[in-house]
Amino acid sequence: MCLNPGDVLRDRYQIIAELGRGGFAITYTANDLHQPENSPCVVKEIQPPESNDPGVLREAESQFNREFITLQRLNNCDRIPNNCERRIPHLIDRFQERGKFYLIQEYIPGQPLRDELTTGMRLTQEQVIVLLQEILSIMEFVHGRGMVHRDIHPGNLIRRSCDSSIVLIDFGAVREISTLGVTNSGEISTTQAIGIRGYMPAEQLLMPWSPQPYNDIYAIGAIALQALTNIHPNNLPRDPQTCELLWHFSTPDRELPQVSDSLRIVLNKMVRFAYCDRYQSATEILEDLRSVTAPPPPPPLLSQPQVSPEPQPKWQDILRICLLVAIAGFAGLGAFFIHNFSQPKNSPLIQIDALSGGEETPIANSPSKSKTKAVFIQGDALSGGEEILIKNSSPRSKIKAVEEFAKSNYSLAFESFKKSWNHDYIKDPETLIYMNNTFLEANNIPYYTIAVALPVSNRKNPDRSVYMEDRGKEFLRGVAQAQTEVNLGLPNSSSDRDLPGRVFLPRKAINGKGLKIIIADDENDGEKAKQRAISLVDRPDILAVVGHGSSEMTMQSVDIYNNNNLVLMSPGAATEELTYEPRKNFFRNIYTSSVIAKDLAKYLREKKQKQAAILYNPGSPFGESFKEEFTKYFQNSRGRKIVSVRDFDLSKQDFNAARAIEEMRAKGETAIVLVPDPHLTVSLDRAFEIIKLNGDRNWIVGAWTLAFPQMLEEASKQKQNLFKKLVFSVSWHSLSSPNKEFPQQARSLWREEGNTRMASAYDATRAMIKALEMQPTPSREGMQKMLVSPDFTAYGATGTIKFNSPTNGDRKNPPSDLVHIVKCAKEQFGLTFVPVKYPTAAAAGLKCE
Repeated sequence: MCLNPGDVLRDRYQIIAELGRGGFAITYTANDLHQPENSPCVVKEIQPPESNDPGVLREAESQFNREFITLQRLNNCDRIPNNCERRIPHLIDRFQERGKFYLIQEYIPGQPLRDELTTGMRLTQEQVIVLLQEILSIMEFVHGRGMVHRDIHPGNLIRRSCDSSIVLIDFGAVREISTLGVTNSGEISTTQAIGIRGYMPAEQLLMPWSPQPYNDIYAIGAIALQALTNIHPNNLPRDPQTCELLWHFSTPDRELPQVSDSLRIVLNKMVRFAYCDRYQSATEILEDLRSVTAPPPPPPLLSQPQVSPEPQPKWQDILRICLLVAIAGFAGLGAFFIHNFSQPKNSPLIQIDALSGGEETPIANSPSKSKTKAVFIQGDALSGGEEILIKNSSPRSKIKAVEEFAKSNYSLAFESFKKSWNHDYIKDPETLIYMNNTFLEANNIPYYTIAVALPVSNRKNPDRSVYMEDRGKEFLRGVAQAQTEVNLGLPNSSSDRDLPGRVFLPRKAINGKGLKIIIADDENDGEKAKQRAISLVDRPDILAVVGHGSSEMTMQSVDIYNNNNLVLMSPGAATEELTYEPRKNFFRNIYTSSVIAKDLAKYLREKKQKQAAILYNPGSPFGESFKEEFTKYFQNSRGRKIVSVRDFDLSKQDFNAARAIEEMRAKGETAIVLVPDPHLTVSLDRAFEIIKLNGDRNWIVGAWTLAFPQMLEEASKQKQNLFKKLVFSVSWHSLSSPNKEFPQQARSLWREEGNTRMASAYDATRAMIKALEMQPTPSREGMQKMLVSPDFTAYGATGTIKFNSPTNGDRKNPPSDLVHIVKCAKEQFGLTFVPVKYPTAAAAGLKCE
């Protein structure tokens, strides 16, 4: 039943009039009675799926709540230039009522771009470039938050009345709720693609379950072509051989669109039929638009659209067939399209490895060696020994080693890596990984290859590169220790080539074969994480990947791995989004945000805390997920509440720590919950500032991102005891380790017992090793099958490792602990972390004198 003018929802939203309707939803204008002057808003009424299956309805409700959380990420866009926070409507509220779903958003007065494009006028090249820059700047932000719009067309772009800026509305993800149904196999999934013909690329119809930024890029390119030609994209002809759109032509009654060759190249690349040939990010297009030249003078009229007369390669004929398949919607041949064209351009199973760190691999999953000399690329942020990625750890012997490795002089390289390892007091995990790889090459030992994708540099913010490298090293220590255990189990060619740890590490070869590791530096940057993922999936010798180190980088890249059947196991991604939307090839051995939130909420309840304020980054997958979970667990008991403060967003440019502390103190005794985004070092700085300003007044609890050496260093600099009421969640601590031997082995190898990151990365690698051991002939597909097997069990630093598959790739019964800071004079900063069950270092059994 439709809403009528005057109807009020939730005693707040008073309906004014119907704004529009479609097959999925009805939108209304309304007054928000809780706002000054009853400011206008938009009410979107979403129809529930037409199904009697209670599972479908439960999934619809769950997806509605998930999508709201996802859309909330777009509310925080203060870091985008030109006041971009006003280029996407503000998300106000969501609720269920009368058996329907409702979203409440800011009302944007203005005119749809559709009205401009149907006037009969064509836009000039300059006008189209300005339009593209406006839309793409919005999409750069949207895609950067891990979202894909899926329904970009001129009706969803509003020319705002107050300043003529373009505003993007109506994200298609929520409308998918109405299309849920039960497939023939009994699975609950969407029953149709979201999008409008002409603006929706073929792969979006064929693969509605896997939206990607290049889907939106096609739609934006189609809008630009419509603006230049005044022809709807559905009515533009296509080359019968290539299936590409034809738009740069003239007829007796239509002039040739006046565009330069440089712009024509950009537009053609935006609307390529094969998505692997299309632009992959809005940032790439914006960069190319900067070099677009002026259009040439008008050429003579042509009588017909020009098509290529030359015979085309066979793959283009296949694409032409796939276009017809996409239009007709035949899913069977669509699967053929997905299988054959899911790789980026120029990504066959190459014989001479054009990346770095590997030899030619004639059979993708074979551990055997090739006689062909490897080809290495410097500067590609991937390395197995030919390049130093951790720049702050480059003694002369290590530099010499990588030079010899790059020339395939493996015996000389091994000696130099060994010298570098032996001469460094602070043991470098990159050196140990390369030493292992060189040991295998020098002794001609067969091996399997996996990769580790982590941030080991921060080129966007060089001032904080040391912090990023320290984090990367902690993960790499765990990977290097597990790798060394494998290769120690192999026969050595001579005593002087033994690897470190032969006296105290266990020896665990993989069915007589070794383990090679390729390091990929994602640079703590979303686009770089995607690029590394594309590079790794194109390497046929790589059987699995350990990575990435944070929820942000994992969310950016996980679908690239998943769609290419390459297992990704994260030692650091805790966001619940990966639980709600599991991927077949994604696993993690770390605990999730719900476990962290539950432990911290329980601790504050035990400390009789009645209210808490959460300071986090709402644009972070982990931060937003944690906030939802903590709120649920903390408010589970009567009388407890979450209080809001103005300065809650640790990522905002105008964040004011002093003002936040003052506001929280004005509200009475308030526990502070800190969830800085590890992707943004500025949020860590602000968390430190909050801790310093609070002193030892209020309880502060936080996520494991704060339990690292810099926290001890900061605490040691302050005169007051900052750490008296400071508690952090970790997934592992050496004093609570189920594997009592691991901390001792780690101390012997690294001169420290390790932390959560090291233990988690070690366990992720141990799980990969176990999956390799379970296969007679390891393969990418076999890795996934072994990890989901009910018989799979691995053992690592944190104990027994099993996964929840086939439900999701989360770990069963993941370990967790709470730690606080205690004084211990023998430690580097005179402080150390111990589990909260130990009130002092002495109680924990530490000898600190």
